[in-house]
Amino acid sequence: MYLFTSIFLLACCVLRALSLFSGKFIIQSLNVTFLILLLAITITLNMLALLEIQWSKITLHDWWRNEQFWLIGGTSAHPVAVIEVLLKVIAGIDNSFTLTSKPVAADDSEDEFAELYEF
Repeated sequence: MYLFTSIFLLACCVLRALSLFSGKFIIQSLNVTFLILLLAITITLNMLALLEIQWSKITLHDWWRNEQFWLIGGTSAHPVAVIEVLLKVIAGIDNSFTLTSKPVAADDSEDEFAELYEF
């Protein structure tokens, strides 16, 4: 599932970057139909986010951190993992790596994200 969503996330990010660097917009003209469709999609996504927050009983801050990690993973870690598997299967290249962890400070109050480094 992650590979499927990664493709769309990468396409979205690349298209935005290309339009910024080239100076040409993806949508050449704005008409009322497009703006209504864009507004409907935006409202639907916001309502889905609120529904997810209500359903999971988490705070808005926790939900936002989860979305950030999902976007970072979807645009970097998952496609790289797919490339690594393809290299292993097609070319026979074994890419071994070691998982390391950041040591947690003795006083957890120093680092507000200390729980993210615990395994």
